[in-house]
Order: sequence, then structure tokens, then C-alpha cells
Amino acid sequence: MCSNFNGEATNVYSQKGVIAKGMLIDLMQPCLIDVVKKGDFRCPLTMSKTAFNRYVELDEHLESIGLDIRERLWDILYVLKFQGIKFRCRKERNEITFSFFSIPVKSPDDTEPVGIVEEDFQSEGFADGTKICSLKAVYLFSDGDFSITITLPNEN
Repeated sequence: MCSNFNGEATNVYSQKGVIAKGMLIDLMQPCLIDVVKKGDFRCPLTMSKTAFNRYVELDEHLESIGLDIRERLWDILYVLKFQGIKFRCRKERNEITFSFFSIPVKSPDDTEPVGIVEEDFQSEGFADGTKICSLKAVYLFSDGDFSITITLPNEN
């Protein structure tokens, strides 16, 4: 588990466009970058705070069954990597929606963020509460910089 990680944006990746402070989590920070490198991603990655808090961050239940944020992040990046996406610098915006298995963390106030796409999933060998979840990866080439931002399917 990352030391001193509290689910808040510790680094905000700034592109030429406007990214509101705290709206994105920088996946290139020291406690997560080895997971990104393991997936052979060669450009900056960010994730919306909403998606990160739901699918990467831990609650007491997830900690009690032995999960950590690096494993949860790897589950997402592994699926993204093998969606057949080639990371080529294109002068356009591309996006893909992909699905993966996860146990979502509920919001503390029990409200669901707009844009959640999840289906119940039950199968032997999967923990209770496992769902088929969807995220969107946006590939952006802007002013010579290529980046990937992972969000909920309906987030901008």
C-alpha cells in the first residue's frame, strides 16, 4: 500500500487544457508508477478522482480480504492493456470503454456518482460483491504531449 496515500490528488497532471485541481489522480506518482510501468504504459496516466475512489481506493472490507490499491489498479490497467489498444501518437482524441471485474467502494454518503456502469456478477472463485464494471480511457494528443485519462463512462 502507498505510504501517506489518503485518496486525495497528491499530484495533478496539467495539460495545456484546464484540469481542475483535485479532479484527477496522477498515476505516475512514486507509490503507483511501478504498476503503470508493469503494464508498459509509456505516457502519463491519470484517473478521475471518482473512478479512483470507487475502483482503486480501499475500504475496510477490501482491506480485510487482503486487497491493496496497487492490485486494484493493476486489474484495471491489465484489462486496458489487453484491449488491443496500441499507444500511437495521433493528432486526434480517441477513447475506448472497457469492462473489468471489481468490488466497488461505495461513497461514504451512500450516493452513487453519475455515470456508474456496473452489473452484478456471481461465480465460484469470486468474492461477494464482485461486479462487472466499466471505465473509459481517453487518449489525447495535444501540443506534442500524449496522455491517457481513465474516467467513468459518462465523465468528461
